Amino acid sequence: EIFALMGLTVLELGLGRYPQALGWGLQILHDDPPGFGNRVLPEVVEAGVRGGDRAAAEVALTRLTERATAAATPWALGLLARSQALMAADADAESYYLEAINQLAGTAVRTELARAHLLYGEWLRRARRRKEAREPLREAFDFFETVGASGFASRAGAELAATGEHV
Repeated sequence: EIFALMGLTVLELGLGRYPQALGWGLQILHDDPPGFGNRVLPEVVEAGVRGGDRAAAEVALTRLTERATAAATPWALGLLARSQALMAADADAESYYLEAINQLAGTAVRTELARAHLLYGEWLRRARRRKEAREPLREAFDFFETVGASGFASRAGAELAATGEHV
């Protein structure tokens, strides 16, 4: 059941259905099962921020901060930085996104790196930095297309199109 809930959380995030993703993710967050309890934290942060529930995102970020700094692995620190970027004021977000990309580039978890590129590209586009947004969005789009992650690929493709890029 936990694996299914995790899958639904990530699926809904890929489709941009943040309130639904948050609903599934919060079930895991509250139970805090070994392994998945950690894994769901960055998902809840993203779903909470994008779905308008910053309180849920704060709870997940607090727990993620404790656990990621204790683990101190590039994967954990990369997910922490990506989550901090989502919660940060615009003036501070970019340094967190770049830190996330730097940390995750040193891991074998390519999906998390691609998601960091996607979120950074989305942030750049929303900051009206369309030309700069194209590179991270293209990285994300190409990866998600290659691995068949159609929800995330569609999200990246829509963002690319919004920058004026042809997908």
